[in-house]
Amino acid sequence: TQEAWGIKSSPALRNEAIAALSLPGIEFLPALGGDLPAPTEELSVTDDSGRRRAVVRHLPGGRADAIDIVSVPDGKVLHELKQDHRITCLDWSGELLIVGGKSVRLVQVWDTTTGQRLHRFGGHNADLEAVSFRPGGQEFISIARDGMLKVWHAGLGAELLRMTGLPEHAGPVAWSDNGTVLRVRRWDGSVIDGFRFEWPTFLTIVGPGAPEPRSENITSLHLDASGKVAATVDEKVCRLWSLGEGREVARFPKLDIEWMSAALAPEALWLCSWNVGLRRLPLSADSLPITTTLQPTKVGNGPLLVASSRDGKFLALTMNDPQPTNDRVLVVSTSDFSVKNLPQQDPYCAAFSPDGNLLVTGSFRSPGAALHSLKSGTPRSLDHPGLVLGALFTDDGRTLWLWGDHAITRWNTASWKSESVQTGQTPLGFTVSPDGTLAASATRRAVILHRTQDLAEIARLELPAAVGEVGMPTLTFSQDGHHLAIHVADGAVISWDLPELRTELRKIGMDWD
Repeated sequence: TQEAWGIKSSPALRNEAIAALSLPGIEFLPALGGDLPAPTEELSVTDDSGRRRAVVRHLPGGRADAIDIVSVPDGKVLHELKQDHRITCLDWSGELLIVGGKSVRLVQVWDTTTGQRLHRFGGHNADLEAVSFRPGGQEFISIARDGMLKVWHAGLGAELLRMTGLPEHAGPVAWSDNGTVLRVRRWDGSVIDGFRFEWPTFLTIVGPGAPEPRSENITSLHLDASGKVAATVDEKVCRLWSLGEGREVARFPKLDIEWMSAALAPEALWLCSWNVGLRRLPLSADSLPITTTLQPTKVGNGPLLVASSRDGKFLALTMNDPQPTNDRVLVVSTSDFSVKNLPQQDPYCAAFSPDGNLLVTGSFRSPGAALHSLKSGTPRSLDHPGLVLGALFTDDGRTLWLWGDHAITRWNTASWKSESVQTGQTPLGFTVSPDGTLAASATRRAVILHRTQDLAEIARLELPAAVGEVGMPTLTFSQDGHHLAIHVADGAVISWDLPELRTELRKIGMDWD
């Protein structure tokens, strides 16, 4: 509360406040009243798209059930999820199905695309009465007749918190539209109780349901301009996430033993990989899929996507040739798929200037960067200590940032003079906001916000232990600079709404300005 934090701000106290504000909270509201849906005979639930339905079917012998994942248009059974016990409740969000049962008293999480069970959670001491996703997130609750309510994160496969010593409750349950109040009936039917939840307003966490590490050391996370949609690439698939809704909205598998790369541009998700050429997925104005069918282009397999221009008119792809002197960066027009080849040995990364006239490229073997004029085609060298593994032009085009294994440098694009901002040990991940006011770096347990003038620390954003290994993460800001996100090694995406975070800190006198 403001009273608790109403003392002079300091970096240490600000970090403690952010950590506290990042935790969910729960309050029991006895005899809240209100309405609940009536119980139904058939146990079934429809997915977010309305195209699939999960239907519980009793197996012979009466001791176990199966869940059929059925295509709604044609009634085709896509998957049969066999259980070793009777099912009492289920719910669905994105590609994750949660299931509760009797006898074994377990909560299960299933991947409805692959038909694989991802988790079996214990801890309840009675048959499950309800499992239910909160609106707008992968968090869900489970209730049994044991006086306990548990809160889980399906995408991370982790228990978040629990409340014990409650009256015995029965399903079904009902959430308020904003997901802050849950209503549930007592077992004897006498009273409808409630629970009030405090979810962090500035923090979104989504995950694939089970660890999905990646072997590639290329950029694996892309945000749309608003920061509300993300594309990630992991060991098996490219996933498109609605961060605003807290769920996976599309998935595109890799072929065996290949690298895949992606780019989110206005009105399209682009994919390219070693074995399949450049493909396009049309997106709506809010960056959600219009179709799930990828459209092929004239650009063949082999190159990897590393950058897109701000207006989405050009893509940059790296091509490593068996003959190193033929290594190059491909600049592809997204209107006619014409290709301009730029020389770059062992190409690794690229960044377009805001006007699309310049492209800077870096190598995974040679120090420094190359600056290419897309109009004249004339390259020049930029002397950066060590490898350049990331680059970004600020929105005004006046500053170029380069970072890599030994240094972070900042360049004035009028004079092309640089200054070393940091040398020596560099962070696991690094990025700069498009307006050039903030930088972010990653450690093994936190994301650090910095002032760009001197990279002084502003705030520390602790990562929950449940997100798993950070590895060599991808950090990125949305184009409007309002959202910062990280994709960690085990596949989770953690996103912060920075204006909302500052609003919460301002209430307790802890903002960083």
